[in-house]
Amino acid sequence: SVTGFVASPGYPNNYPDWLEKTELIQVEQGMVIYLEFTAFDLDFDPVLCDLNCNCDHLTITDGDGTTLMGKSCGSTSNSTAIFEGRLIGSSLPPAIVSRSNSISIVFKTGSLGSKSGWKVNWKAVTPGIK
Repeated sequence: SVTGFVASPGYPNNYPDWLEKTELIQVEQGMVIYLEFTAFDLDFDPVLCDLNCNCDHLTITDGDGTTLMGKSCGSTSNSTAIFEGRLIGSSLPPAIVSRSNSISIVFKTGSLGSKSGWKVNWKAVTPGIK
């Protein structure tokens, strides 16, 4: 099967400030993409940032325009990870399955600080199969 991974720039070293980076993953027509996070460590300041993830954050959008992962942020290492406005603490974001054969992962950072970032493994799968 076709597999790969995508990670924040510099991973596992710290990602840069003032970043806006889009990673596109595309697999064969008729296949969908199964995504599994192995790391999620974004700088999070509880005073300046909030559950809306208005600081460093990650979003994932399907090729058909559907939001697969709304703004998510925070860090599993200090139990502040937030997935789509919900505090998930030290848990990694849940696995995600695309609807089409392409997705874009958008990573935005500011200047408050940075951490090691994120890494996600992906594989092309037949729809309906994990």
